[in-house]
Amino acid sequence: MQLVELQETVATSESAVYALSYDSVEVLSAFAEEKGITYRMLSDVGSIAIRDLGLLNANITGDQEYWGFGYRQDLHEGLPYPGTFVLDERGVIIEKHMDRDYKLRSSGGVLLEELGLSHPRSSPSTASGLGAVLAVWTDEEAYFPQQEGAIRIRLQVEDGLHVYVPPNPDGYINVLVSIDAPAGVLRGKASLPDGHPFQVEGLKEEFTVAEGTIAFDVAFRLVEGTGPAEVAVSVSYQACSDSECLVPATLTAAVTIGERERV
Repeated sequence: MQLVELQETVATSESAVYALSYDSVEVLSAFAEEKGITYRMLSDVGSIAIRDLGLLNANITGDQEYWGFGYRQDLHEGLPYPGTFVLDERGVIIEKHMDRDYKLRSSGGVLLEELGLSHPRSSPSTASGLGAVLAVWTDEEAYFPQQEGAIRIRLQVEDGLHVYVPPNPDGYINVLVSIDAPAGVLRGKASLPDGHPFQVEGLKEEFTVAEGTIAFDVAFRLVEGTGPAEVAVSVSYQACSDSECLVPATLTAAVTIGERERV
């Protein structure tokens, strides 16, 4: 499934793309023709290069047992951990991304975000309120079951204002992100940004604040049969200037996560 997504994302950019697999030339050729793959697919029969790169999955039998599948030597012998390398024009590896399990792979959008490559994302859903605008989107419009995706959350705070982020003294309203989603959307916690120290003239306490564009990301996976799933993202905050604070507010924006059929 990741090879199909590469065709839809990276393969349409100016980057040169190569996929290395332990499958034979005949198998890769048939797969490329069926799925419309146009980038180069390299055959590593016997997993020689895979072993040299240290990518061989030595725990494939345990992985198969975890997912409730049996081990088949003809299918699983020499299987690598999923990995992506980015090389510069000299052929030097400058970035890499590795996944622990061949069934739990990052989406093309998450992969490109981590590798610092551009990617066409879904249209953001927005909401505006007191001193801020909320934008929410996903890297892809649809995901394969168990594939790692990310909900991108951006709170744009108006110039001259800031919001509180942990840690702060009791009684002050920190930014809080909450997610309302179906049970089949398995999600992590929002990544809270680092703030910077701030003091109000006349007060002894030191606060932690952030301003400008504040980024939160939430990783998720879809259980098979969950999509399309509507996910509502709410961000509570209090916008303040150096001298006064606006009343606390909550902005909510929703995104729909589609489900792709396994290939």
